[in-house]
Amino acid sequence: MLPSSIVIKNIYSVPEDAHARFDATARSYIYKIHAQKNPFLEGRSWYYPFPIDLSLMQAATDSLLNYTSFETFSKKNTQVNTFECSITKAFWEQTEEGLVFNITSNRFLRGMIRGLVGTLLQVGRGQITLENWHQIVLSKNEQLADFSTPAHGLYLSSIIYPNFLKKLS
Repeated sequence: MLPSSIVIKNIYSVPEDAHARFDATARSYIYKIHAQKNPFLEGRSWYYPFPIDLSLMQAATDSLLNYTSFETFSKKNTQVNTFECSITKAFWEQTEEGLVFNITSNRFLRGMIRGLVGTLLQVGRGQITLENWHQIVLSKNEQLADFSTPAHGLYLSSIIYPNFLKKLS
């Protein structure tokens, strides 16, 4: 009955007032980038053929765990009461296909991950210094973030729910 793109692996009851979005305690995303043209990655990863200093980019990424306000990386006209997020994990990894940005937080703002990736890539290309990176994060000015990263590299990879939602007896 479901299309081939949807698979159900388990079904169980949850409280009637459970909310898939608002009850989650953490979410993880990945963003895929490849530097060599590859028709098999078209539409699944962002082709970004520029040289990148991964260690510089990772240094900027490591600092994300020290911040809680991410207004700079939120698109405007969103209906949020706060720009506070608690990032618990953020790192880049080199894979056979290219680079993968991994990030976990209690919540994300609209456009946040794509804005982070675009701006971190500017650090990796030497267009933004680490000092400027910190100023951009603290600025609360979304015009300083680079939101040009396309959606097709972004994937939700995990959602964590509190134990009371996992199974009802």
